[in-house]
Amino acid sequence: MTTGVSELASSPLLSVVVPVYGCVDSLPELVQRVVSAVVEADWAAEVVLVDDCSPDDSWSTIESLVSSRNEVVGVRLSRNFGQHAAITAGLAICKGQKVVVMDCDLQDPPELIPEMLGLAVEYDVVLGRRQGNYQSRPRLLLARIYNRLVSAMAGAQFDPAIGTFSLVDRKVVDAFLKLGEHDRHFIFAILWLGFKQTTIDFQRQPRSVGASSYTLRRRFGHAMHGIMFQNTRFLGLVVSTGFITAALGSVLGVYTIIRRITADTLPGWTSTVALLLFVFGALVTIQGVIGLYIGRIFQEVKGRPSYLIDHVLRAPES
Repeated sequence: MTTGVSELASSPLLSVVVPVYGCVDSLPELVQRVVSAVVEADWAAEVVLVDDCSPDDSWSTIESLVSSRNEVVGVRLSRNFGQHAAITAGLAICKGQKVVVMDCDLQDPPELIPEMLGLAVEYDVVLGRRQGNYQSRPRLLLARIYNRLVSAMAGAQFDPAIGTFSLVDRKVVDAFLKLGEHDRHFIFAILWLGFKQTTIDFQRQPRSVGASSYTLRRRFGHAMHGIMFQNTRFLGLVVSTGFITAALGSVLGVYTIIRRITADTLPGWTSTVALLLFVFGALVTIQGVIGLYIGRIFQEVKGRPSYLIDHVLRAPES
């Protein structure tokens, strides 16, 4: 049996929470590298693997890891709830004084954990800031656009290089779990919570196992959730757009009347149709955004949990 929590009972416990989806082949190496890095830093390791109903049968691999390594805790959700719900489930299960959150695809280097623990002596939150060409240019461009949009909507500046790879203190975890939102965004929530924060740069490696599950459609949905998680400033911007549209429509209406009085000919159908399309298009957009907010209110008032746990596997206490 490998060195784990029971053998290092006198050491402080670090939990590493990993949402698992679509990277079954990387899990054994991930656990090995995480435990090696944590034990080297004189901490006890607890690796919480949260299976978000991955289609590649990751649960079987997690079961095998739990039976062979006493550092591993396996959590299986009842269905696919999404990355941030899986992170929340892992944070609720873990027991560590410090908690690392990282992806399962080995793009985030576990070897950085000791350095993050060093910074955690002074800081409550250590955020990993990604460097390098770890994804295609179109995806990087979309990420920059998304973060600029979120920054504009929230009235705060967000660094697009910051991802989920982070280390947080237990008091930050407890504060995060008190948030009542059904559909929460981990990093935005951590930034909103405050506490003493710093960043650490690292070279993110290209994905070598599997493929990202974030399609363009899912990224768009993720972006909308991120924008709406912050506040209602986006709704205020849409209302302002409505007022501007109405003002332009009024100006064009006055222009049409003046043209009718002073000119022999009326404007053609093209300008009329263009005006109608512009006004009604703006109205439909405004109503759609308001509808999105109403939909989120509907989801929140139902009071359903963010996730449901089907099964938890732990090594027996010794």
